[in-house]
Amino acid sequence: MANSAFTVQGGVLRRNGKPFPIRGVNWNPVPRGKTQAGIDFVRAAKKDIPLMAAAGINAVRTYQALSDAGVLDQLYAAGIFLFTTVYTYGPDHPSVVTAKVAAVQDHPAIAAYVLGNEWNLNRLYTDQLGSMAKLSVKEARDKLNEAAELVHAADRTRPVASIWSDSRDDLGDTVKAMRRVDLWGVNAYRGDSFQGLFDEYRAVLPDHVPLFIGEFGVDAYHERSPQQGLLKQADATALLAGELHDRTAASGGDVAGGFLFEWCDEWWKAGPGNEDSHASGGVGSFNEAWFGLVDIDRNCRPAYDKIKRLWGGGR
Repeated sequence: MANSAFTVQGGVLRRNGKPFPIRGVNWNPVPRGKTQAGIDFVRAAKKDIPLMAAAGINAVRTYQALSDAGVLDQLYAAGIFLFTTVYTYGPDHPSVVTAKVAAVQDHPAIAAYVLGNEWNLNRLYTDQLGSMAKLSVKEARDKLNEAAELVHAADRTRPVASIWSDSRDDLGDTVKAMRRVDLWGVNAYRGDSFQGLFDEYRAVLPDHVPLFIGEFGVDAYHERSPQQGLLKQADATALLAGELHDRTAASGGDVAGGFLFEWCDEWWKAGPGNEDSHASGGVGSFNEAWFGLVDIDRNCRPAYDKIKRLWGGGR
């Protein structure tokens, strides 16, 4: 299969030379009753990919490497491209990226390789390993720089992305020190508006480096009124997606688009031993297990319907 030619040119993410507006979702299909280790792209793809395509979704970001050829074929046939994460875990040597890239580099569904997920906070998830093992931001940066060099050595045809948490502290200096990262994502949760985020981050990113939103969205949880939770999520999703559309490069703006968090609910986030129950919390609280555009059984929420109206018509 031929490469779909994703490049960064003139500060814009492009596919075959034309601006590519990311209308994406984060895809982490962990089945009911399973932990993150039980993630199952193969089983989920048959139902998820047609629903994504019907909603106008053109990109997915995964939190681990996705290399199954059958799933990649289905994504490509549906016009959906993959931002595949090839390095997030600090204890791993950066050299693990070489095999992950080699496994997929000939497939046209691959848009970009992703290194790290809000790693300025989790230090490549070493924040969970105790103070003796925790990496500093600089140490995490050094590992990502090494990984970026290895990714580019393995595949010189596609860009490399990295994902920052919503904090401008040190980002400007970090970007200057990570010249092999071609585009930067920011995970942002500011309610039903981005509240000036685009201007804030464009001010610290060089003009030649595209900005995209790595995660954005609102959860559907409401303890006392499930319907109110669904409507809250739907309204906020429409507002955020609208703001993002108006700022994308394809619309004459300076942002590459972004990825909704997320495609489906993640029951495993209820905690060890509770993977077959849906986590609850306070009234209207931020609940990571309830961010899906679809629920764990793939019932579409009103937020899905909003996105389908906004993106499904090719907006």
